[in-house]
Amino acid sequence: MGWQDAVAISVVFGAAVYLSSLGWKGLIGGRSSGCGSSCGKCSSGAEASGAGQPEQVVSIGLGRVGAGRQASALQDRDS
Repeated sequence: MGWQDAVAISVVFGAAVYLSSLGWKGLIGGRSSGCGSSCGKCSSGAEASGAGQPEQVVSIGLGRVGAGRQASALQDRDS
């Protein structure tokens, strides 16, 4: 067995250990005090409730498609 085989085997072994540790943490659950726990101790808890957020000024996206057609339909209906 050459040095390249030893390196390849150790890389595969390390990856297997890493993936098994991720799986173990996923099954057991680990600590749930991360940012997704909504504990309210950090700023993300306040942001999730909507407190202290500025008013939305600009929206990027399609917005209301066909708004011009709706306005003309309302004008036709009123006349």
